[in-house]
Amino acid sequence: MKKNIGFNLLLVVLVAALMATVSCAKKTSVSESLAVTSAVAEEEAAKKRAEKAEAFRRERERKIREAELAREKAEREVADKFENDNILFAFDSYELSFAAQRLLRDKAAFLKNDRYASAIIEGHCDERGTTEYNLALGEKRALAVKAFLMDLGIRADRMTTISYGEERPLNPARTESAYTANRRAQFVVKK
Repeated sequence: MKKNIGFNLLLVVLVAALMATVSCAKKTSVSESLAVTSAVAEEEAAKKRAEKAEAFRRERERKIREAELAREKAEREVADKFENDNILFAFDSYELSFAAQRLLRDKAAFLKNDRYASAIIEGHCDERGTTEYNLALGEKRALAVKAFLMDLGIRADRMTTISYGEERPLNPARTESAYTANRRAQFVVKK
């Protein structure tokens, strides 16, 4: 019986040791499991924050691109208006009308707002008159426009003039309205 008691006692100690080992292992396993779960949750939260930051960055870049495109479009529209609003002249004249002077004030404002822009001022005529006469008249028209813009504060080195005489008509018809459109000073913007 003493052998049985010793054996039972040994068995109880072994079972207790085994239980203590299993119990400690479970505690370690649970705490390790909690740590792993916490690390995974933190990693997923960090990943979501990074995704949010990336989405915000992409959206900000998209808005910046849109604003830049809108600004470029607006600048192009203003430059197109600057180039396409011609200064018209009376027959055989290089005198600036009041309407032409008003339009030139707008063109001066454009040049003042865009200090990097310069302009080529082209003088044109209708087909009536000799080639030499029309080249000279086109030059006088371009120079009259340049002088007016200089009086409004635009530096001379930002403007160049050229005369095309009758060589580049806007409207090749032989009507009074075509002749009127062809007697002009036209602008080309350079950057």
